[in-house]
Amino acid sequence: MKHKFSTFECLFIKLPLHKRKDILIGSVYRPPGHPINDFITDFDGILSHLSKLKNQVFLAGDFNINLLRYSEHSSTEDFLNTMFSHKFIPTILRPTRITETSATLIDNIFTNLINEKQDSCILINDISDHLPIILIVDIDPSSPVIPPPSTKRKFSLAAKTTFLNSLDHTDWTFIDNLATTDGPDTAYSAFINTYKCLYDTAFPLSLTYNMGRNNIKQPWMTKALLKSCKKNQDYIKIYLTNPN
Repeated sequence: MKHKFSTFECLFIKLPLHKRKDILIGSVYRPPGHPINDFITDFDGILSHLSKLKNQVFLAGDFNINLLRYSEHSSTEDFLNTMFSHKFIPTILRPTRITETSATLIDNIFTNLINEKQDSCILINDISDHLPIILIVDIDPSSPVIPPPSTKRKFSLAAKTTFLNSLDHTDWTFIDNLATTDGPDTAYSAFINTYKCLYDTAFPLSLTYNMGRNNIKQPWMTKALLKSCKKNQDYIKIYLTNPN
């Protein structure tokens, strides 16, 4: 799909995936000179539409907004906050256009894909006054390994009472008879087998599935959300503490 506004241009393609929802890749260009706030207003509509689709999205292009000025330029801060509000984070954190007098971060690849198996880089090349940027993503990560089920016994008070009663009501005279006729080894084996049968009956084994511990107090705050929050905080911390 193609959209054209007075403040920017963008072009989207859909990348179909097998057994997964399609990926959307957008190319964005915001020409310099237009007010950033007007661009944010127009671009927010695109972001809202993309959020409703619930696809994995990559927005790459020349935004002509220097993210290195995040802490000192309110319009740049508004732009980043708008991207964050739609769960899009930048993957390029270093200058992409370097001259003798300036170094600006105006090219980027934003994505709503929170995946630890991804890496980004900036190529040092003089084919343009903008350095090429690359994002490498594993779009088909391996499924998490689910541990096999384990067995567990429940030792409730009722089960213990049942087990003790079964021991009391079992006729153990056959053990003495076996000891006399077949010897102590045979008698001991018969005793152990009988005892184990009564034990298994009172405390049967049941399967348990270990899906990992989740000590989060809020039921809505999942591990994935915590991971996303941490990544966003790390990005913001970089902008605030090391803008250069």
